[in-house]
Amino acid sequence: MPQNWREPSVLLLYWVNLIPVIGVLFFDWGLAIILALYWLETVFIGVLNVPKILMCRGGVFEGGISLFGNLFNAAFFSIHFGGFSYGHLTALNHMIGVKNIFAYFTENPLFWIAIGSLMISHIFSFWHNFLRRKEYSRRSSSEQMFKPYGRVVVMHLIIIFGGLLLMQTGSPDLLLIVLVAIKIVIDGWLHLRSHKPIIISP
Repeated sequence: MPQNWREPSVLLLYWVNLIPVIGVLFFDWGLAIILALYWLETVFIGVLNVPKILMCRGGVFEGGISLFGNLFNAAFFSIHFGGFSYGHLTALNHMIGVKNIFAYFTENPLFWIAIGSLMISHIFSFWHNFLRRKEYSRRSSSEQMFKPYGRVVVMHLIIIFGGLLLMQTGSPDLLLIVLVAIKIVIDGWLHLRSHKPIIISP
């Protein structure tokens, strides 16, 4: 059956992405908290991509040679994606002050529920799509290495758009919810694009 918007991993992704809406409406979350949450989620996606790269067996897989290629790609990705993530953190620090944000996190259990739920969502997708549907068997490590970069583009756009919101409006609740809604739609689209259906072997 082709993947669609009712896939379990997509539905779970939608539900956990609604937690920031609860934070905005009932716990006075501002733009700073939303952007920091999305940054941490992006970092986790990068971390989870490393074992995916190492497990890939698609393309022309030739034993030890390809295993070395997987290791090289995993190391290259870690450095490159880590650089992007650090750049995002630097931008966030200039915009909103990261030290103040992380001090707030220690007093707000909903934030940890939100990031924990997002992590569970991505781990479930890893199991459901990459392992259970055996995506690793048809994907090369070079292909997998670039999968999270669509997320990097989204993060760039959210930071830019979010920064403009912060400067122009002081981050009113309605605009924050619109920002979250845009992120949810893009997340779902990128998820479906990344996980194409395969036939599960008996």
